[in-house]
Amino acid sequence: MQIELQQIWSNEKITMVLVTHDVDEAVFLGDRVIVLAPRPGRISRIFEVGAKRPRSRADDGLVHIRNEVLLALEGQGEVPQPVSRPDRLLKAKSAA
Repeated sequence: MQIELQQIWSNEKITMVLVTHDVDEAVFLGDRVIVLAPRPGRISRIFEVGAKRPRSRADDGLVHIRNEVLLALEGQGEVPQPVSRPDRLLKAKSAA
């Protein structure tokens, strides 16, 4: 299904919105991963995924972003985390 979605996006050049609970899927398919805070549902963090396509799941940049997203999800409690600046992640990725 994920490969099919990539092919549709590649052929049609359309904007797609994917809602998922699967962090790996979100990072693999998305250009941006938006983490929502619970009750009330508000944007907690935004992660930019700058990896080139076609993507490999083993790409170090994707693994790094995946881990950052998981840490953001684990850190959510009653108080939402501040929205991160996407350029911080891009700088961290280019420094690695």
